[in-house]
Amino acid sequence: MLKPALNNKGFTLIEIIVSVALLAVLTTLGWNLFNNIYNSNKKAEEQWKAQKECQAAAQYITNSLRGAKFVEIRTNHDYSGNISTAQIDYYIFMDSGRLMLQQNNAAPIAIENISRLTQLEFARIQDSIGNVVENCIQYQVACGSNNTVISAVKMDNMILERGNNQSMVGLLPGNTIHFRTDEDLQASAVSTVDCFIATAAYGSPFSPAVGILQEFRDRFMLGNKWGRYFVNYYYKFSPPAAQFIKNNPRIKIVVRIFLLPLVIIAYTLLHYEYFLLLVIAVLWFIAIKFLSLFKIESI
Repeated sequence: MLKPALNNKGFTLIEIIVSVALLAVLTTLGWNLFNNIYNSNKKAEEQWKAQKECQAAAQYITNSLRGAKFVEIRTNHDYSGNISTAQIDYYIFMDSGRLMLQQNNAAPIAIENISRLTQLEFARIQDSIGNVVENCIQYQVACGSNNTVISAVKMDNMILERGNNQSMVGLLPGNTIHFRTDEDLQASAVSTVDCFIATAAYGSPFSPAVGILQEFRDRFMLGNKWGRYFVNYYYKFSPPAAQFIKNNPRIKIVVRIFLLPLVIIAYTLLHYEYFLLLVIAVLWFIAIKFLSLFKIESI
């Protein structure tokens, strides 16, 4: 029979086989639960990232077009300007899911941290009686089927140029916007809503730690009344503290140390399926240690 190595009490071989079989069944059930939770969380995370990219793309387009003096809606981004002049032509379009910026006939560059676009369309705006609004343009950005932003941009600088030339060209919708502006545009995306203190401590709104805290805020805290109250309070009073942290390198290090436990907790709650996997591993370890106390002896 099977006897424990430390005392005279023991289990039969059949009992230990049944115990191992039950443990295997529970492990299988636990693994299936882990997979289901993992896939669910992965889907929610991808949905959140797509939503953020959609918002960032919309904000980049708005910021770029706001100061435009000339706008043309097109279906391609082939350069059609006069290279001999000092005028700078810009093109914004989508390519393989990325938001692209092209200056004159230079090679297009991808806007940072935007790679999930599925639709980009620009169109003219009409007023209530069907007249085309001269200095406004509407656009639609989509990342998948559940994340769509429809917005409009008013370009006040186009009013100043109206007496000299036609400031807006193209009546039909298109997937490319060709425009001219005095601003020097960069291929850096903007963060939609910063975690001010975390951004100041880590130096960038695109830091992985800041991203974890933002995702925790959006998926957990903004989903309930008290969470929204805390977030509103935080955004009301945190900017002065963030400015102080930003200007003091040593304070940045201290704040990072204090934020580290929060980042770990937030990551654990966002990916609690890994905690379940750890529990399964611990149960297996305990079971193996328990069984090692027994030895099988002949009847």
